[in-house]
Amino acid sequence: DIKSIQEIENLSINPIPAETSVTISFGRTMPNIKIAIYNSLGMEIKRFDSIELSGRNSISLSTENFAPGVYYCVMDSGTGRVEKSFVVVK
Repeated sequence: DIKSIQEIENLSINPIPAETSVTISFGRTMPNIKIAIYNSLGMEIKRFDSIELSGRNSISLSTENFAPGVYYCVMDSGTGRVEKSFVVVK
């Protein structure tokens, strides 16, 4: 579905670099959306499922317990997928 793909392409993460938190923003909420955060080794460290995202188009994520480094935010709508990286500094 072209609309779903356009909406996940609107994925943004701010601020970069992050010290204590990031805000993950995206197009209006879509059904069955999943967002996962991975470290540089490919290990999933946080997941947001569609139930938690209902009616929202941004998520605040604390990075206080993250080690400094590069992280990847992967958003999957079931019809499309996009990945954005962000950096955590201390």
